[in-house]
Amino acid sequence: MAEEYIIDEVTPSPHKYRRVFPIIGLLFYYLGCLIVSLDIADNIAFLLQIAIFSVILFAGLQWPPNKIAIIVGAALVIVVSLGPIANFILTIQAGTIGFGVLGGSLVLVGVIFHLGAIIIWLKEPW
Repeated sequence: MAEEYIIDEVTPSPHKYRRVFPIIGLLFYYLGCLIVSLDIADNIAFLLQIAIFSVILFAGLQWPPNKIAIIVGAALVIVVSLGPIANFILTIQAGTIGFGVLGGSLVLVGVIFHLGAIIIWLKEPW
């Protein structure tokens, strides 16, 4: 007896990752900023700034997710991460390898995920 398998032909939609992208972006963002803070003299103020500017994104990810808060929070995190990315670029231009290069590259990966999150959330229906 031959069994028939019925497979739903559902194309995977990027909308199912709408909460995953900001969370993975925050993971890379925090990890990169922690590594960059090893090169900074006053790292407590830097780490507080990193934590404070991501609060809006955290608030938007709560159940039920708030579309506007996630978009604004991700954009704010991208603006704040320009400092570690600039440190990454300047460290590479100087030809030195250190914590700034490793941390800045991780922050850059986090920014890519946040850009993806903004694009996905903008395509969500209101």
